[in-house]
Amino acid sequence: MENNFIVSKAAKEATKDCSQDFSCLSNTGDCMGKVVFCLNRTLHGILCSSDESCAYRYESEDRVFCICPIRKEIYTKYKI
Repeated sequence: MENNFIVSKAAKEATKDCSQDFSCLSNTGDCMGKVVFCLNRTLHGILCSSDESCAYRYESEDRVFCICPIRKEIYTKYKI
């Protein structure tokens, strides 16, 4: 089943450096990292699903997190 997600204009503008051509909006790419926590709908812990270079990839000591505004909004709005 294909999902087509709708996100705010603000989220799209904040994600202007997307190297995946917004493939997560149609759920066609490998960019839907697993959400491991969400606090108050504002702080998200999302593990990167890919090893590809990305402007929204943040590497900590032992994990790689996704800080993509669109991915956060998809989780907040659709719980995916």
